[in-house]
Formats: sequence, C-alpha cells, structure tokens
Amino acid sequence: MIHRFSFHPFAFLNMREELISFIWKFGLYRRSDLSSVHGEKITVLSPGELNRFDGPDFGNARIRVHGVVWSGAIELHYLSSDWYRHGHDQDPAYDQVVLHVCWVFDKEVHTCSGRIPVHVQLSDHVDEGIIHSLHQLWKGKNRLLCSSQFSSIPSLIMDRWIDRVGVMNFRKKVSDQLAMAQEEEQGPLIASRVRLGQILGIPGNKELLGQFVQRLDHGLISRRQDDLQFLIAYFLGQAGLIPLLGGDGYTRIVRSNYAHLKRLRPIEEIPWMWKTKGVRSGKLSTRLVSMAVFINVIGDLDDHSIEDDWDLKLVSLIKEVPDYWRSHSSLSELAQRGPFYFTSFIRVNLFINLILPHFLARLSEKNGLKPILYCGLL
Repeated sequence: MIHRFSFHPFAFLNMREELISFIWKFGLYRRSDLSSVHGEKITVLSPGELNRFDGPDFGNARIRVHGVVWSGAIELHYLSSDWYRHGHDQDPAYDQVVLHVCWVFDKEVHTCSGRIPVHVQLSDHVDEGIIHSLHQLWKGKNRLLCSSQFSSIPSLIMDRWIDRVGVMNFRKKVSDQLAMAQEEEQGPLIASRVRLGQILGIPGNKELLGQFVQRLDHGLISRRQDDLQFLIAYFLGQAGLIPLLGGDGYTRIVRSNYAHLKRLRPIEEIPWMWKTKGVRSGKLSTRLVSMAVFINVIGDLDDHSIEDDWDLKLVSLIKEVPDYWRSHSSLSELAQRGPFYFTSFIRVNLFINLILPHFLARLSEKNGLKPILYCGLL
C-alpha cells in the first residue's frame, strides 16, 4: 500500500471539492508535467463533462497514460481516502472511473470490481498564485465580478446582444432537431420522442432518458398509443421501475400488463442507472407517465399544426393524468407533495425546445431552406 504526501505548500490546504472541480474543469494546473502518484505521464485529452447528480464527478473523459488512451469517468476528492468514506468501493457506478484526482493522496483505492484507477495528487501540479486567486474569487462568489460595469453599457447594445444570443440559441435548437431526425431511421417521429424524453429527463437524466426512448420499440408505441395504461406499463417496465413482488392493486395490474407483453414478444431489458441524488423536481416514474400522456394525447406532431393553440393543448394534458398518479410519485409510493404534471415551466420548455423547433425544422426541410437562414426570418 502506497502512502504519499507532497510537501507542496498548498497540499494540506483545506480545499473545497468545488474548487478542485473548478481547477480540473478549466485545466488550471500544469498540464505539461501532469503525472500519477507512481510517476506515470498523463495527458488529458478531454476533462469530461461535469455531473451534478449521482455518480462520478465527470463523465465521458479521455486521458492518455503511457501512450494508452482510456475513456471513462473522473472522480475528485480532497483526500483520496474519501473514496472509502463515500462508499464508492461498493458502488458499481464508480467502476467506470479511470482517474482519481485528489488534492492529497493518502491512500490507494479500488473499485467494487477490484480495479485500481490511476491516482493524481493535484496539489503537486497547481501554482500557488492560482490557489490564492481562486480563494479570492470564492469569497465573492455571490457577486458577479464585472457587475459594477453593467451600468456603463448602453441599453441599446445590451438589448441587441441579448436578442442575438437568443436567436443563435434557437437556431441551434432547430439545427439539432434536423440532425436528430436525419440520424433516425423513422425520421422526425422518433426524433421528437427522443427530444421529449430529454426534456422530461431534466435535470440529471436528460441524456440517459433520451437514450432510453431511442431504444424503445416505436412501431409498437405507434400501434398502441391510444392505450395509455399500456404505454405506462411499457415505459415503467423498460425503465426497470416495476417492483418484482408486492405492491398495491394498481402496481399488480401494471406488473401483470408488462408480464403479458413480455410473453407476447421478446423484449430487451437494460439495467439503466438512473440519477436520483439532487433530482428534486419529480421522480422518474412521474416523468415517464408524463411522456405516456403526451404521446397518448398528442401523438405524432405532424398530425398537428404550428398554428394550433399549443398552450391550450398542453394545459389539457393535465386532466388526462390517471388519478393514481396524482397522488403517487412511483408505484406503491405516495407522493409527499404533488406530483406536478405539465406545469407552466414544463409547458414553456416543451414548446420552445420541442414543438416549435420540430415544425420549423420540418418547414425548412420542405422548402429546402437551411435552418439557419429560415430562423433568420423570424
């Protein structure tokens, strides 16, 4: 077992993990001489994507160690031994960690499969001036540093800048919708459903729920979209959210419906690792019920028009939510408050990020216009 402590003057500074994360995300360390505690040369090809929910701190990272490229997750701690204090050695979600970044290396760790990730003591690779500056910034983190200069910017310039940022953002939404539709074998229908899943997965499960929807049998969904109870059972079953035993009467009915479906046709079941920590605005079961209601009532967006009263359509979805789900957050579990379906925030989100981009993307395809040019006409 290796025990290694650096004599770097900041090695034992009680660094908050938020600061360590900031340093890692923006590469505020000496990249050219980054090495493991064993002296292995490390090149960071991608620091990964920050994860604010369950699981490792950064996902989809890529590093090169002695010429070998590793893809996986990054976990950060103040002390490397915090890995054990947080129970990561018993959690399969941390089996994908390829690099363990700590401020102080006091203990080598292993994943639940017994693998030892590469360890980096970050304090060896960060200049003192960076640490001092970050602590000054952290002290004033509730105040935007350039806020005092806002009043000197003419309102006309500020307004134009805000408008331009909004237009650029919306152009990207339309382009993304077109790109997604072109990637799918069945085109815009599946693309709109995947986007629906991503929206309902926010926060925490956006990408995962999008992948989940992508793997569903969309032919089956289209044939049975008029059967809301079937959609709910299918979505919850595929997501692994139906208890194997017990439960109330409704739970037993849902379990029976899903079991009947599996007997009729082979269904691939994937062990999805849903995020739950920090996701306060509704359990995943209620998100899937919302998706089932949307598909059941709205169906294919191409059966509607951009000129429809979408606010009225989206509000009408609320009354279609089954009574059971108005008082339950998941099967056999009563909700402590709510749950809330199709709130004003979700309705606006659906219109701006799904409905409007869908119709504009379809219109630009039909007219042969590039989405960036078409959106410029708005």
